[in-house]
Amino acid sequence: MGIDSSEYYRFLYPFREGYSIKEDTDGRCLFFRKICRIYPVRPRQCKTYPFWVRNLRSEKKWQNIAQECPGIGRGRLYTKKNTCFTGIIFQ
Repeated sequence: MGIDSSEYYRFLYPFREGYSIKEDTDGRCLFFRKICRIYPVRPRQCKTYPFWVRNLRSEKKWQNIAQECPGIGRGRLYTKKNTCFTGIIFQ
């Protein structure tokens, strides 16, 4: 991975039943530098990005995220009905 475990845990904080990654002042992941430095052991928050509630609340926010995330618009298309976010997104 190119990162030792002491450095890994320094970038985490307890959250709910697990851990969350600390972010820099711009809200960017401290483990991401051109590529994810912890991809094989990334936490749930990373596995579910960009499908976070804050990114799904409006079409405008989703379009802004799409400019940063090259995976948006690729792969299987999920409808609001077929996601666990039913009743939350685009309200």
